[in-house]
Amino acid sequence: MVLRWIAWVGVGFALFASPAWASGVLVRQHGARCDGVTDDSIAIKAAITAAGAYCYSDSSHQMHNQSYIELPNGSTCKINSGLQFNAACVGLVSNGATLDATALNSGAAITVNTSQPQSPFGENTPPWDGVHVIGPGATTNTIGLLVQTGAVIFNRLNVSNFGVGVQFGANTFLDRFEAPMIWNCTTAVNFAGGLTGNAGENITFHGGSIFGSNVGFQNNGGELNIDGVSIDGLSDAAVVNLEGAVRLNNTHIEYFAPIKTSPLEIESGCNAWTFIDVNGGLIQSDTGTTNIRSTIDIRPPSICGGSGPWISLQKVFFAGLNPGPGCARGAGCTCVTGTAPASGTGIGQVVITSSTDGSGGGTMGAAHLP
Repeated sequence: MVLRWIAWVGVGFALFASPAWASGVLVRQHGARCDGVTDDSIAIKAAITAAGAYCYSDSSHQMHNQSYIELPNGSTCKINSGLQFNAACVGLVSNGATLDATALNSGAAITVNTSQPQSPFGENTPPWDGVHVIGPGATTNTIGLLVQTGAVIFNRLNVSNFGVGVQFGANTFLDRFEAPMIWNCTTAVNFAGGLTGNAGENITFHGGSIFGSNVGFQNNGGELNIDGVSIDGLSDAAVVNLEGAVRLNNTHIEYFAPIKTSPLEIESGCNAWTFIDVNGGLIQSDTGTTNIRSTIDIRPPSICGGSGPWISLQKVFFAGLNPGPGCARGAGCTCVTGTAPASGTGIGQVVITSSTDGSGGGTMGAAHLP
């Protein structure tokens, strides 16, 4: 809440409390029923058009007359086709409402583009708050949120039951997700390869949870910062890095059942620009049997010049990790599998320092890698 001057009263202005944003465009004013039964796609698209009707950019790339749409409190709005937003002009505030995309056959429930793809700085400022969208199932060819622009802040995003929860496309950089909840998806977050428009720079996930999906984060060319996120109940890797940078800071990774893969995987990449850097946090399995292939699996191409990709873990707490046989390096919670070290690549590019397996406190000393 902020205090705003509203009217001249006697010898001064009166103060009143108001939301941080001025009133948005109400979707019910454009025909949305939001009764959980009626397809509201057309009506919500009309509200999006109305919210952006007077938006424009001046010669210095400053936006004017930005707005957002509002969903009715505590309601369910069905969308049988995807919604398209111009992030430079229109945002979305849910007010606790749900977007029900369970009838979506393919594609994205929400696509966020921009009219200013190359220079969104200071432009993509309309609010995105509390968006809750549910899909038709994790086995479907669907996406909860497709982001194709930069410098958008998504606050309290809640996405579930899609093939991909959040997908990044061209022109995505400097996007930030505050306290997201992404769950019951095949891949919770996917950064695809071959993107254009400086895609990938400094995308941040702060707080929140990735839960009950197969893969947590799959990266193919982006720079992902994962800070204070809980990654729980997956059936596959927490991070699969094909190319690019992934940094995890104070991240909680916990498995409730055995997996056949490894929590951290590098499956491609041919130079030091491809890495997973873990600082603090926890990697844990709650089952006592053999429960992971290894803690780290690193498989760059067999012929890879330069230093190759690398994985570094420091100040990490390992709990209950019982890898299968066949560690190429290390043992127990320091188990590494993957390509043998050659030309500076592979398992030789893994370091674990100042960490503990919880068996007696302190660091693991001689069990460290290298």
